This record gives sequence, C-alpha cells and structure tokens, in this order.
Amino acid sequence: PGLVDWRNLDGINYLATVQNQGGCGSCCYFAVTALVETMIRIQHGFWTKRAEADLRDSWGRPCPMGAMAMDAIMWAMTNGGIADASCVPYRDVDSNYLPCGDRSGRTVRIPGGAASTVSLFTMEEQKAWLHKVGPLIVGFEIYEDWAAYANPWSPSNPIYKHNGTAARLNPPVGHLVLVVGYDDSRGCWILRNSWGPTWGDAGYFYIAYNSVVDDPLWPKWGLTRLNSDGFARRRHQNGNMLQSEGEGAWYHSFLLVRKGTTNSGFTELMRLGGQPGEPQWQTWVSCVWDADMVGQPTIIETSFNRNFEFIYWSKDGRLGHWYYSHNQLQWFSAGKHMNDHHLNGRIEGYPGFTQLSDSSFAITCRTKEGGLHHWSRGPANSDELIWQETISLPGTILQSGPSLVESNIGYLPSGGHLYVVAVRTDHRMQLFWRETGLLSGPYKWHAGEIFGERIKDTPPVMIQSHFFTDDEKSFGAFQLCVVNEDGNVEHWQRQNDDILMNPPQEGVQGRWGRMHEIKIRDTVAVRSLLHGSFNHQLELVVE
Repeated sequence: PGLVDWRNLDGINYLATVQNQGGCGSCCYFAVTALVETMIRIQHGFWTKRAEADLRDSWGRPCPMGAMAMDAIMWAMTNGGIADASCVPYRDVDSNYLPCGDRSGRTVRIPGGAASTVSLFTMEEQKAWLHKVGPLIVGFEIYEDWAAYANPWSPSNPIYKHNGTAARLNPPVGHLVLVVGYDDSRGCWILRNSWGPTWGDAGYFYIAYNSVVDDPLWPKWGLTRLNSDGFARRRHQNGNMLQSEGEGAWYHSFLLVRKGTTNSGFTELMRLGGQPGEPQWQTWVSCVWDADMVGQPTIIETSFNRNFEFIYWSKDGRLGHWYYSHNQLQWFSAGKHMNDHHLNGRIEGYPGFTQLSDSSFAITCRTKEGGLHHWSRGPANSDELIWQETISLPGTILQSGPSLVESNIGYLPSGGHLYVVAVRTDHRMQLFWRETGLLSGPYKWHAGEIFGERIKDTPPVMIQSHFFTDDEKSFGAFQLCVVNEDGNVEHWQRQNDDILMNPPQEGVQGRWGRMHEIKIRDTVAVRSLLHGSFNHQLELVVE
C-alpha cells in the first residue's frame, strides 16, 4: 500500500503516548522501549508501557551517553528484558539502578536469534516490514539545517530533507527514533520522536525518502515474537485459564488448571500457541491429593519469577492455595488459609484473586453468612491472608467468583481502582468498587450498579478488556460472563470512558449492557474469560 501509519491502521492506534527524554542523551533507550511496547500491542493487543530507565540504568549509562540501537537490544536480551514503567521510573539525570524487587517477573523478554530481531537495508524490505509486521528503529546524523526544521517544528514545513550542502555537526551528533509508517503520496517516512507530545506533529515528524534516514550503510531494526509477562495482562484474564507467554514459538500459549478428572487433585493443561504444526491441548501435570476442591480454581501468573498461583474453595470451608515454581519446575501446596475467623470453615463461594500494582495480592469471596469480603496478602514470602473489609453485608450475596479486577482507572503507582461483581440473593448482579488497592488511607468499598436478572447460583467472571482504548491511559470496557437460570451464558459489557466523572451508583444499571446470550447445552458455570492474542478476541471457557 502507498500509506502505512501505525497511529491509525484501519482506525486503530497501536502506539502508546509519546514520551520525553528530557536533557539526557537517551534517544536510543526511548526508541527501543517504544518499539518493544508497540510490538506487544500489535501482536498481543494489550498496552504495556515499558521503562526506558530500566534499559539505561541497568546498563550503567550516564545521562549524556547514548547507544546504538542493536547494542541496546542485545543488552536487554541478555539482561532479562525491559520492565514496566512503574518498576523503574525515568529521570533525566544520572541515576543509580534501583529496580522493583520483583523485576524478573515484570519484564518483556527479547528472545535471541533471527526469529525475533531483523536488520533491514533496502527501502523495499523496510516498507514490507512496516506493512506486515510493525515499526522499525532508525538512526540518523544531525546536520546544521536540522535546527531550522526542528526548533521550532512548523506544520508549514512538515517534512525534513537535508538540503545537500549543510555540514554535519562537529562533533558529530546522532539521533535514534521510531519509524511508524510511510506515505508515498508525500514521499516520506513517518517517525516518532522522544521530545514529548508538544513537539512536532503531536510528537511525530516526517523525513523525506532518500534523505538522512536512508543511508545504505545503516539499516533499520525491527523486533518480533516478544515474550511478555503475565503481570502486564493481569486485568485482562480471570478464572482457571490464563494466557502464558513463556511457552510456544509465538509466546501466547494457554494454561488451564482444573479439578482432577477423578474428582481428586488437579490437572494442568497447556495449549502451545495454536500455530500451524503445534500441538493442541496437552496434559502437563496431574497432581493427586484429597478430593476437596469445589468447582474450579482461580489462577494468576505473578510477578515473582512469573510463578503461577491458584486458590480454590475447599469443601471444609477454607481457601486452598497452590503455587508453581519456575526455578524448581514443580507445584507446591501452600496449605489452606485459616488464620482469620472469616476463613476458618466459613468460605462458601468462588474466590476472586489478583495481584496488585504494589505486588501484594487481593482476594474477594463469599462466606456462608451470605456476605462478600476482601482480604489482602503481602507480596513475597507471606502466606497469611489479612481481612480488610466487608464489601457486602450478610444475607445479600448468593455467589462470588473470579471477577476481581485491579483496573487502570484512577491509576497511581499504588494501583488503580478495584472492581468486583457478585450474584445477589435476588438473582441479579451487583458491581462493587474501591478507590485503589492501597490499604492505607481512607479508601473503602462502595456498592455500585445492579444489573441482570434470573442469574443462576454460579460464579460471574469479569475482566477489563482493551477494547475501545486509544492508548495505555484509556479505560477499557469491562467484560463479564455468567450463566442464567435457563443454563445459557450471558455476556455483559460496561463502557468505562466516563467512569471517573460518573462513578458507578447503587440501584441503577448504569452503562452495563447485555451483548449476547450464548446457548450451550447443560452449562454448569463459566470458568474463565480472557482477552487474548488471537485476533485480539475474547476467549471463554465454560463447564
């Protein structure tokens, strides 16, 4: 095609907000980071803002010092990847490297070899890559006529082309940026800078073909098949299945944990990506122990070395807990939580379970008195659940489920707002929400919207999708699936673009709308829901 622009490809933007490197020579780290987060968005659908400082500071580079693109990519490749932005905040000064303690489970990893990195020299192959795969990094030398174009940039002179006579700066200065497309009608490349959104065309600019970025001795660099962390997609999946990036050629396999087929223990199943020639569902682990699991567990991939954890409702009214260690390649029982009187024999519902932005954990569940409760658990090496608050009073809740989500709504480094949905005793559903997962301060749970009718005594499953998002700061819609009294699966959606200005109010349906009713014979319950990589579609598992 004559035009490719990843800012608007078939009406969809794939680029996170433009960043500002400030007074440091950090263009390389910003270009590489922008490429990594954009390729995750293109190939997996979700937004995951990465930390430029993780790349620069882990390498020990001072503020004025830049780097070559491939050198930076190789450093990230050998250093475990690039962490999320809140793990290592950027400062435009010399900075010591002080990453978050669970960095190893919060990085996008770059696999080695030709399968993930490319160097493209010809315009033909560069355009083909931009069209079929994604953006590219390019470097160029600064000439004396650049200042007249860039400072200030003017829409009356949008395309830079070296005039052929202006000399290189002395000493030489280079700049690395991201090529996000091309426009044959204007004869130019479309590029993303790292000088903030107020510079240029909202942070972007244009360079003519066969000018400074088309030196035949210097390639443009691309990445693909990146291996993202489950921590980054935690709000996009819930229930007993998750998309795990650690396996398969394209790093988007499915992992599902279910109650054992003999009603004893559990079974771990894996589907390796679903690419041509790859196997379908396989049993990876079959573990036998006392037959005490009710229904199915709720599993997450944590930020602690990407280890898996699941909790479940046990027949003795407690929450059972297992975890998988990637270092030891083995599942371990963490026992049953009973330190709090709400937990000791009084659990009578399916748990919601998620990890929060501060690396701690949150659990919500119904107790046998018909109330809904919230517990927390410290980050690493803490097995005790601490009761926090009664979300809904006794006698009000029929069933809970894996519907607890830490959203990016109202996001602070301490975490976004928490949302959970439960089935009420009148067989309707109700949303509850809490300002941030932060436990200190005057934050509390609020009763929100009531919607649906004739809902069965089964767990609702909810995620926050990345549908209807313009960038990483947009609030994606909630997606929820549940079984009604006819045995059909109902799919509900809540648009969230105005949720901060108009928070959920009790007693009204609000912006919840029923999207579909799926007729599936003999449905017991919805067990998992996720927003996956395959065509960026929803994936649903029912029993």
